[in-house]
Order: sequence, then C-alpha cells, then structure tokens
Amino acid sequence: MLATAQTPRKVHRIGIVFSSVPAVTPPGCKDCSPAPLLEEGLRKLGWVNGTNIEILWRSAEGSHDRMRDIVAEFVRLPVDVLVATGYGAVEAARQTKQIPIVFPNVTDPVQAGLAKSFAQPGGNATGLSAPISSQLDGKRLQLLKAVAPRASRVAILIWGGEHSNPYVDPALDSTARGLGLTVFDQPYRRPEDLPRSIDEAVAKGANALMVVHHTWLYWTAHQKMIHEAARRHRLPVLHHFPGAAESGGLLAYGHDINVNYLRTPYYIDRILRGAKPGTLPIEQPSRVELIVNVKAAKAIGLDIPHSVLLQADRVIE
Repeated sequence: MLATAQTPRKVHRIGIVFSSVPAVTPPGCKDCSPAPLLEEGLRKLGWVNGTNIEILWRSAEGSHDRMRDIVAEFVRLPVDVLVATGYGAVEAARQTKQIPIVFPNVTDPVQAGLAKSFAQPGGNATGLSAPISSQLDGKRLQLLKAVAPRASRVAILIWGGEHSNPYVDPALDSTARGLGLTVFDQPYRRPEDLPRSIDEAVAKGANALMVVHHTWLYWTAHQKMIHEAARRHRLPVLHHFPGAAESGGLLAYGHDINVNYLRTPYYIDRILRGAKPGTLPIEQPSRVELIVNVKAAKAIGLDIPHSVLLQADRVIE
C-alpha cells in the first residue's frame, strides 16, 4: 500500500522591525526588547517560531536610512506580514500596498496616511495607536511640582538623534511658567549617553527632570541608568511610562506601551488566518496610570504628599 502523500504545512514568514530598540535581547538585559512579548503572544495563539512561522527580527537602530533598507528587504523576500513601529510603518506603507502591515504603535495612523479611519482602515495596514503623550504634560508638571515644591528648573530629557524635533513648545512653556517652573530640552543620542546628559542638565541648573517617552527607554536597563544618575544628584524625576517607576523611578504618569506589544500578536494571527488588514479596526489604548515609588522618594530625601498618594493607581513602598 502506498503511503498517502501529505501537503507540507506552509511556514509563514513574519518580518518585524523596531525603530531603535534591539531586535535581539542583549545578554544580561531580559527586557531590553519587546521581541519576547511578541513571540510569546504568537505562541499562545498557536504560532511557533521555527515550526509554522519564521520570524525575521531587525532593528533600524534609530536610523531612517536603515529602516528604509530593512523594509525594502522584507518587500523583496517577500514576508507574509510586516510589523513595524512608528515611522517604520509609514515607510512600509510607502514601499508596499500588497503586504499586510501591522503597527504596534503609531501616534495617529489616519494623519500618518496609514488608514482612512480607525474603525475601517481600508488599506493594507492596521494595528494600535500610541496616544499623544504630550497631552498629559500639564498634569505631569503639576505632579512634579507637588512632589518637589522647591523645583524651579526642569530638564526635559529627549532623544536628540536623526530627524528629532524640539520638545518644549510655547504651550508647554506657558504651562510651566504658571507653575513657577522653567523648562528646557536636554537631548541624548544613545542610551549610554544618558548619565552624561543628566550631568549636563544639572550643570545648566536643573533641579528636576521629566523623561519623555522613547522606545529605548521602555526597557529596564536603560531606565536604571536614569535612576542611578537621579539618585546621585538627588534629582526628582517624572517618567512618561509606568514601568519606569516599577524599576526604581520616583514618579510615572502615562500609558503602558507594553500593552500594545502584548496585543499586536492578535492582529498578526487574524491576518495569517485570512483577515484583511483594512477590515480590522485600529485599537486606541486609553488607560493612563500614575505610579508613585515611595522608596525612590526617600532615597533623595523627599516625602510624597498625601494628595499625590491618593491620586496614584499604585504605590510602591
């Protein structure tokens, strides 16, 4: 009797490119990349790397030129799904109208030209939006002033690499003045520059710090560089993303971007099972968290006011 021939199961190829964080987790840094979140999420949905999917991990390392080349590589192959963050998703949509694109975070996908609407994207791209974090800055400055009433000059720690823009605008400057604060941009280009950049901010008279969201800073190893420098200067710091307070930061007020990465496999799964990206609504995470780290406050000689503790979603003792 002849054995029945079986059709080999198709192995779907997924290209994932990050704008700046490592594509492969560096030794000794268990959460420096969202790659494990994505791979574990896919595994829970039945997609196992090396079995029924092949994941191609890439990082543009902060370079727009490198992002363009990586997207071009994925289009040439081609991949079955192209996952790209931020400006990478826009570049992907520019290079292909056929390959499904999933974005873990884009501030406004409609304005970026990736979708006709959130409910009905209509094209070959869908995913999750990243709420405009700067809209929360007035509240952040209020919290910082409440915790550190003697603060008068706040450095805004921002990424100052390729195609970056100033962060302090007239509206933020006006809000700060109303609180008796002066704010100024303090750029850095690479994670290893963070301690030196904070030293420079203090030399310019900064006695408080606000850390603006950037993908490099979502991960604990990079956050801890900031925490250590802040303790050394006894500097109160407010972060945009909740995880930074959990890793030792004083205050964090914002959206947890990890929620987006945990949800991204849902979109990949739906597309691999036949759904058209243009029919999958774009999700908009809306939860904002305030996390207060009392231990970090004590380390720099601050007492957290009761009024701030009452507002906190979580207090770390």
